[in-house]
Amino acid sequence: PGQTIHRVPGPIHGDGPWKVGDHVVQVLGCHGSDPDLAVAYEQWLSYLSAPQTDYPPPPLIAAIARRMGCDTGPE
Repeated sequence: PGQTIHRVPGPIHGDGPWKVGDHVVQVLGCHGSDPDLAVAYEQWLSYLSAPQTDYPPPPLIAAIARRMGCDTGPE
């Protein structure tokens, strides 16, 4: 988990793109974002939908993030 989660301190601001600290977060594929990242994300989603994947389920990912000090919203 220490290598898979990157915690960015600070509150989330905006309605998209969002700002967290000094960082800007955009939806992939929107105007101004990196199209190669959007393709890589689609491939990632395809991998996650495969029945043989052993990627942890979202509740476990959220628990790991909370343990690292992230606010994941309501449990």
